[in-house]
Parts: sequence; structure tokens; C-alpha cells
Amino acid sequence: SSTLSNKEYFNGEIDEVRVFNKALTYIQIQQMVFQEINDSGNVRGHVINKDIIDYSNSNNVLWSSLLAYYPMSDIRGNDLIDFSQYTRTFKLRNITAIPVQTAPMPFQTNADGDWSLESTWLHGDVWDIENALTNKEWSIVHIKNEVISSNSHTNLGLFIDNNEKLTINGDHKVENSWYLELNGTLDLQADSQLIQGVNSDLVTSAQGKILRRQEGTSSAFWYNYWGSPVGAMGASILVDNNTLSDNPNNTDYQLNMLKKGDGNNVDFTAANDEMGKVSTRWLYTYQNGVTYLDYDAITINSNLESGVGYTQKGTGVLGLDQQYIFEGKPNNGTILVSGTDTGGPGSVPGVSKTDYLLGNPYPSALDLHEFILDNSAVLGGGGAIQLWQQWSGTSHNLDEYNGGYATVNISGSVRASQFIGLNGGNSGGFEGTKLPTRYLPVGQGFNAEISANGNVVFNNSQRVFIKEADADGTDSDLGSAFLRTSEISEDGSISEVNVMQKIRLEFNSVDGPSARRELLLAFSNYTTDDFDYGYEAENSGEGNDDMSLVLEDQLMLIQAYAEITDDKIVSLSIRTSGAYNYEIKITDLVNFDDDQDVYLKDNLTGVIFDLRNDQGYQFSSEIGTFNTRFQIVFEQGEALSTEDQDYQYNLIYFNSNTNKLFVKGLQADVKQVMIINMLGQTVQEFTDVDYQDLNTGLQLSKLTTGTYVAYFKTENGIKTKKILAQ
Repeated sequence: SSTLSNKEYFNGEIDEVRVFNKALTYIQIQQMVFQEINDSGNVRGHVINKDIIDYSNSNNVLWSSLLAYYPMSDIRGNDLIDFSQYTRTFKLRNITAIPVQTAPMPFQTNADGDWSLESTWLHGDVWDIENALTNKEWSIVHIKNEVISSNSHTNLGLFIDNNEKLTINGDHKVENSWYLELNGTLDLQADSQLIQGVNSDLVTSAQGKILRRQEGTSSAFWYNYWGSPVGAMGASILVDNNTLSDNPNNTDYQLNMLKKGDGNNVDFTAANDEMGKVSTRWLYTYQNGVTYLDYDAITINSNLESGVGYTQKGTGVLGLDQQYIFEGKPNNGTILVSGTDTGGPGSVPGVSKTDYLLGNPYPSALDLHEFILDNSAVLGGGGAIQLWQQWSGTSHNLDEYNGGYATVNISGSVRASQFIGLNGGNSGGFEGTKLPTRYLPVGQGFNAEISANGNVVFNNSQRVFIKEADADGTDSDLGSAFLRTSEISEDGSISEVNVMQKIRLEFNSVDGPSARRELLLAFSNYTTDDFDYGYEAENSGEGNDDMSLVLEDQLMLIQAYAEITDDKIVSLSIRTSGAYNYEIKITDLVNFDDDQDVYLKDNLTGVIFDLRNDQGYQFSSEIGTFNTRFQIVFEQGEALSTEDQDYQYNLIYFNSNTNKLFVKGLQADVKQVMIINMLGQTVQEFTDVDYQDLNTGLQLSKLTTGTYVAYFKTENGIKTKKILAQ
């Protein structure tokens, strides 16, 4: 500007001048813009003692690449001292006074008060930090006083001093992307949550803590399944919290740390139940267990590792809910829980199926999709998660519990059916009142099947800010549902770039023993008709009167398929305990056009029933298991018991004298042949049958007199024919 007539000298204030010989990424600039820098060989933050790094490529900034650094803190006469390694002194001209530094290096509070007031901040009249809506997500904030906020805050660095507190009122988030130093208290009111990102490290003093509230059922007869978001308070130094190894700064939790909603310590009793107290009789963990006897009793002084869930019944106080406060050091970063497949090969409940009662270890919601995908090497059951809910009852006897396990995976979720006890039985006419969502609330415990030895992994990439109140009554990605009471909340489990269509089916008994079962069918162009990890859930608690989907030889609660085509067929397995009446109906359709047909095909009666007519299909059944009677189809075609018109009458016939079944004119082998009686039961079955054997007569075992359906599955589809045995 010295060559210009008006000079155009800079008229303002400058606090830091840094000259580099390389271009910096926006991530590197954001990490240093609100703090001075030091030399560690690399450029390192002065407030946050971490090297500046671009995590997208792991590139640091070498100190030698800093050609000049003028923090304006060392001025000798007119000389401005260079703090880089090159000592390039600057000369000051026409500067006669040095103003007070007001640059936010970092933002600091100066008085007790509300975040939104200028008077709370050191230079509030200069800064815009009081406006939460315009705060930079890479801000570094130092809380040196008692501060209250009713907004969400995202920052790069957050410091809370000893004996000071940041209180977040309402349902808001505190999100930290790089460094959190907790020497005082972060008080998370209501459904407020702490989110630490995949590069965020936590440092605490011996007094550093959070307070996080959560509500459980108040009934002294109903279980809550918990997982603590905190551990014992204690000082921790700066280490990388987000490696592949367990974060060493996390600490164990003890139930004697638990507080009531008023801030007082929880009272405990050894009695089965006592008003206002938590009974120690019902405190258990279930770690790599196979049988009911594998529940381990714990005391209020037992050490619970991060990620380990536990059971606890309510205090019996009035109202549906009891509020508790988790107070301690917040869990952060990588958390590993050791899984051992105690039951060995197989997945038979009580025999070979290994389960672990885990718990959301973070003071934020947990994305179950991410959790399931991160643990494909160790989780069994297709990765499905089970959540316990009780909805009524006043008994401590196991067989009298009114409750069961809801199931959730990436396809969606199904409500709990009544727990049928250790010895089997009927599910009863009740079912869970809540559908789990994709997001697991703070403090929620859950069951997962362990199918291989290895670590169950929790990490910060699974953490999200989702409020329980956000569940909007639709099949969306909104809301997290803590399964504790009988409040109704719809499934909020899936949101994909590609659309997933879903059918929610319900099976009910009309008379006879009470029974109810909910199933979920999911169709997309990114799943298949075969096994898809994360999208399938087994029915491991089949009742005497029950309905399941079928995947190979496994009964399923949730099953994913390739996208719907007109000729797609989905088989249902029905189990009945006697000659009773039952009903099958659709309770929900997701992403279906109004004109898209869905039918139930009864292969015994020949009825093809429109499931979209807002009514259920009622039918009668004898005792037995029926795997071929019912199918979900998407076009109105012929039922199984009707002769297939593609054949001439004399191409398929049965010779009662020789017990041979003949099929003439086939040109290819048949994948499956079944002989089905008029009750829909398969009485004989053959696989991979040579077409020449059918041409010359397939030898059957002796059939009792009656009418049967011969079922043939080929590459080109399914063919059927009525036959008569005399």
C-alpha cells in the first residue's frame, strides 16, 4: 500500500500472525485458530496439548513449515519477535499503543450466569459466543464459573474448571470433536446428552464428573435392564481414547454410586421389595451365559466394567417411572467387552445359545445399526438385539412375569411376545407396548447373542444425539425408546438411502390358548432372499401356538428379502396346539403404494386373501406344525390345492398299487418334491430328484387313504397336483 496515494494501511487489531510454507487444510486451521501454538517438532496447540493433524490423511504440520510466528506477546521497542525457528523480526511502524488482547484464545467465562448473556463472558461485548446459533463448531470454550444454558453446543475443545459447573437445561446436546477437560461438573438435565466424536479425548481431575438422569420403571416387581454411562471419578491423563484397544481412562461403576432424582443416594434393601428402596435381591449380570443358572448375583459394591449390563427392579414409589441420576466420570472412546461362546456350536436356547447382557455405555444415544455392523465377527443371531420389557404383574415368580423380549436389527423391530418360561408353553394374548428403535437410549441394557470368541466393541462412531421424545409414531429414524413402561411408541428403526418396504404381520389365537406373535418382513434392492447379516432375527422362543418366518431350516422373527416382484413367495410356519381358530393380519405397511397388492395364500383351503382390506384372515387348524400351508404372495394366482393348468391331466399321476408318483414330460431335475395332506402337513419330502426317476415313477412310502397335494419346485417355479391314495 506504500505505492498508493491513500496508503490504505490496516486499521484494526491483530493478535496472531502465522506464515506457513504449505497450504493447510480447513481441519488443521480450525484446530489452531482459537489457541496459540507451540513447538513439539510438529505444530501443537497451546491450550489443547495435541498436535495439529488432518485426520482425513493423518498429516501433521511440521514446526519447520512455520516460516514466521508473531503472537504479539513479545515486543521490544519497535521489534516484533518471531517465535518460529527462523527468528524473522518484524518492525512496527506508527503503532504507539498496545491494546488489551480480546481475541478468543480461547473463549472464557468471567462470571456466573446464563451462556446467552454478554456479561457471562470475559469479552462478551466483543465476542459472539453468547449466541449459540452462531457459535463456531471449532470453538474452544473455557468454563471458569457456574454457567447455565438452554441450548445445544458443539465445540472443538471444552474445559470446565474445578468446583465450577456447566448446566444444560432441556433436551440438548454438548458435542465435542477433539478435547474435553472435565475438572468440574457437566450437569445434563432432562434428555440432554454428551457426544464425543471419534477423535475426542477426555481428561479429568479427581473431581471431574457428569450428572445424567434416566427414568426406569417404578414397579418393585418389574425389571429394568441398565448399563451405566459413567464410572467412578478419578484423575486421568491425556491419551488417545479412540484406538483399537480398550480406553484405559474409563473406570468401573458400582451401584452404590446411584442417586435418586432428588440427588440423594439410593437406599437399598435385602428384602424382595420395600417401598422407596432398591432390592439387592434382583441385581444380576449375565455374561456369556447359556442357561438361566448363569445369571450372576451382584452387590452394590460389585465392579461393573463399561458396557456390561445389569438387572434391577424398581423402588415401588407411586407413578410409572422412577428417576435415577448417574454421577461419575463419563465413559468415552473404545470400550471392549470380552465375549466367549460358552455354548459352542449351535444356537439352541438353554443348550448352545450364548447370550450377554450388555448396556449402552455412553451418556448419549447409541446407533444400533453401527453397533451391529461393527460386531459382525462376534455377534450371533444375525446381529439382532433383544430388549426386555414388562408391562404388568405384581409377582416375583418367574413364571408369572408379564413381559418378554422385543427384537431390533437393521431391518426394523418387533414387539415383545410374552415370555413363555423355562419349560415352554404359550405366549399369552399380551405383547409389548413398545417397539425398539434404531437408537438405544442412555442407560439402556440389552441382550446380544455371542457366536464367537472375541471382543464386543463400543466406540464413539456409534454415538448419536437422539431424544426419546422424538419418536414420531412412524417407521422413521426419529426417537429412542427406553423399554420400561407401557407407554406406546411406534418403530423408528430404519432410514436408508435406498427404500426398504416392510410388512408387519400379527398372529393371534381366536379361541383356545391365548397367543400372539408379531413378525417383520423387509424387502429392498440391497438385501437378498438368503441370509443377510444384520437384517435377520431368529425366533428363539417358539410357543406352542406361534407363527414364524422361515430361512432355510431356521424360524425367524425378522427376515429381509430381495425387492418385491409379482412372483415372490414368502412362506410362513404355523405351530398349533390343538383344533382351534387363529387369525393372521397386517398391522403396518411401510413404503407401499396404495395399489400394491399383498395376499395371504392358504394352500389348504384354496383361499387367496387380500391382507390390505383392513381385516384379518381367520382359519381353523388341527394340532401340528405347518410349513407349507400359508404364503405371502403379491399377485392373485392359483392356490396350491388347485390343479396347475400348465399341465395336461395325464402328465402327473399316482399309482396306488405300486405307491409310485409319475411326472411325464419333464426336461430338468426337480429341486424339491413334497406330498402334503389336506391338513397342510408335509408327510413325505424329497430333494434334488432326477427327472428320469419321476418319469419312471418316484417310489413313495405307503400313503393312507385320502387326498394329497403333490408339490414340485423346479428352476421355473412351483407346480402342484392333487393325487388320490386308495
